[in-house]
Amino acid sequence: MIAPPFTDLLRAEPAILVAFSGGGDSTALLHLLCEEVGTARIVAGIVDHAARPGSDEEARLAAGRAEALGVRARILTLQDVQRSQAAWRRARYVALCGLARKIGAQRIAVAHTRDDQAETVSMRARRSKDARLLAGMAPIAPAPVWPEGRGLRLVRPLLDVGRAELRGWLRARGAEWIEDPSNENDAYERVRTRRLLSASEIARLAHEAARLREGAEAIDRAAAAWIAAHVRLDGGRAVFPLAALAPLQDGAARAVSALIAAAAGAESEPPIEKVRALLARGTGTLGGAKVGARGGQATVSRDPGALLGRGKEARAIWIDLPQGKPLVWDGRLEIVAPGPGWRIGPAAAPPDPTAPVFSSGGRRFSLAEAQSEQAAAEWLLAAHLEHLLPLVHPALSRAC
Repeated sequence: MIAPPFTDLLRAEPAILVAFSGGGDSTALLHLLCEEVGTARIVAGIVDHAARPGSDEEARLAAGRAEALGVRARILTLQDVQRSQAAWRRARYVALCGLARKIGAQRIAVAHTRDDQAETVSMRARRSKDARLLAGMAPIAPAPVWPEGRGLRLVRPLLDVGRAELRGWLRARGAEWIEDPSNENDAYERVRTRRLLSASEIARLAHEAARLREGAEAIDRAAAAWIAAHVRLDGGRAVFPLAALAPLQDGAARAVSALIAAAAGAESEPPIEKVRALLARGTGTLGGAKVGARGGQATVSRDPGALLGRGKEARAIWIDLPQGKPLVWDGRLEIVAPGPGWRIGPAAAPPDPTAPVFSSGGRRFSLAEAQSEQAAAEWLLAAHLEHLLPLVHPALSRAC
């Protein structure tokens, strides 16, 4: 069931984290991966959302079933999460990314199926006609949280396999799984969508997503090439010649979308139609970033209003820096304080209100001055761009 490119890819990994709920899809994924790559390098990450009574018992049951296969299991209990699907999703991936780093895994295997793909495409189609969104979930994708997911990838080995097929395979093996009652709760859009999709509609949507995925990956490659050819990173901003936008191609628009997210330290990119509209105007703000133009050069940098607030609501927020441990400030700068009592905040004044400034012992320091005091700092724009525009694995593109 798992395409050979996935098994080849995962066999080369020193550690593999499997997002494991104990449900039918993730149970099938765990069984299949144990057979294909062995159990020694697999860790089952079990997220207890603590959203309903008994969830801790289900997490322990899932852990026991993973351990019965010879797999190490870790339960991650979420705390103080806002009760919404989006908040739970983000907290879940933050927890999984933290575990992945602890065990030395760069890949997190998730059990999204053909049915999940069709549901995702159907829900997105109600909101947008963007072909990239309608391409659905990619077989390999950046972890969807930033900066916690920096450099980590989601792997979806079951994206071409149907949910019913997986459950039939489990029944034939006598394997058990946990039924999550939330999968029957019509309060959730995905559940309502699932009820509306026939088998033929699932197949059609999944096929269409795969077709559009080829185009999306081609645009990603063009965007990465455009950035390599035209963009210069200068601290917390990106600079490129305005002439590189004429005429505006899909790859260039996608590149600017990624530049906006990186300059803003944002988790997600702005809608591509809004990027195109901004570029048509020439300058403006979008997604937490500011696009400016001068002397034939365009700059993409942090939007002061998004960082500080606008008008009477504007204020600078300072953060205490832990000694000797890296902290990512504003999604843009990784900093390690050289000692206790260091703080970081925005300059909130010309020439660059969004520049980082530091305080320690009653003194203020610019970034360069803090570095001369042995603070370690790294701008993350390059890492953010690499995260958003990963190289496409050629064998997976053909197989999936």
